[in-house]
Parts: sequence; C-alpha cells; structure tokens
Amino acid sequence: MTGSMTYHEPIYCRPEAFQFFVDQMPVLWKIDGLVRAAIAVSMHALDDVVPEQTESQIRALSARVQAAASGSAPSHLQAALHQVM
Repeated sequence: MTGSMTYHEPIYCRPEAFQFFVDQMPVLWKIDGLVRAAIAVSMHALDDVVPEQTESQIRALSARVQAAASGSAPSHLQAALHQVM
C-alpha cells in the first residue's frame, strides 16, 4: 500500500484515544509505538489516563525490573518482573 491513509472519525471510541492510536501507526512496529498504542487502548476504557504519565510509569517499572534482574536472559527478566509486580 502506498500513499497516506485516511482515517474517519471513530464511532465507538473516544476521539482523543483514537487520535493517539492513529498517531502511533507510523511507528507501531517499534517498542515505543506499541506501548503508546496500548496506552491509547486504555484511554478508550479509562477516563483518567494521561499518556505521558502512563508511559513514564511503564518506563520506571521497566527500569526496576532491569535493576532487579540478575541477568538479561528471559528467565531472569521474568523472575524480576514477578518480584517487582
């Protein structure tokens, strides 16, 4: 597919959540884009989501997990995630 895509106004989604999701489309394949798209989905369901705060909280949790992990192997990260959460 070439050219720019046209998006119509959402019918069942909050407009700000929809727009935030659409804004992530060019970078959806990157971790940051995927995280922000997930935040956009949460914005649809929850009234009090502030994307910048939510992303900051996720980054802080990620840092805590990485600091608690005894290595970078998936099993080490999983154990640290369990410990932090």
